[in-house]
Amino acid sequence: MPGAVVVAAMVFVVVAGAGGGWLLARGGTHHPKAAASPSASGVPSGTPDRTGDDKSSPSAPASASPGATVPAGYQLAQDPKGFRLYVPQGWTREDQGPKGVFYNSADRTRLIQVYLVSEAGLSPYDALKQTSGELAKNPGYQEISLGNDATVPGVAPGAARLVYAYDNQELGHRRQVVDYAFLTPGGRHYAVLSAAPAEVWPEQEQTLKTALSVFCSGADCPSP
Repeated sequence: MPGAVVVAAMVFVVVAGAGGGWLLARGGTHHPKAAASPSASGVPSGTPDRTGDDKSSPSAPASASPGATVPAGYQLAQDPKGFRLYVPQGWTREDQGPKGVFYNSADRTRLIQVYLVSEAGLSPYDALKQTSGELAKNPGYQEISLGNDATVPGVAPGAARLVYAYDNQELGHRRQVVDYAFLTPGGRHYAVLSAAPAEVWPEQEQTLKTALSVFCSGADCPSP
């Protein structure tokens, strides 16, 4: 796809946990839990929302340098937070601070969430395991799978992967989320997830794999 690409919208994240599964209430990341009172959504303020729900207002899209071959229907996004990924065309970006960055579809039923895991000493697997445990209190929560042998092409051969579902009462549908946690070559611990209605699975998985196929952060990113 020629020319500079514009970053598109993101979605809703799970309930906060130490790992990468906050999409349930999710806007989540692996950030340390702050002592805070619960928010209206039931997710403690100060912790990433991993249920895949985005509550913020969209900001202007970020631009990126053109890639060699951008997949059809996607745009290359160079995020102001210092990471790069592919985002579906027409999605909009929302920065929720400690909850991470969301890219949401126009109808807000689908999203990608990116956040840094800040708890010291947690492996990607442990982060997602802790997240799943914390998400268990959400309506209809089901851990579908949790593994330690996933691959993020070009980033991490030993990523952890969590797949879960829950009942999204705000959107009125059952939601399924896939969440990857991994260390970049530069040592940053990221969790990146994709959420969508459960009935369209495995669309979420393919969206996330495409997004991560060029993922990089900071000095790890090649020059344009």
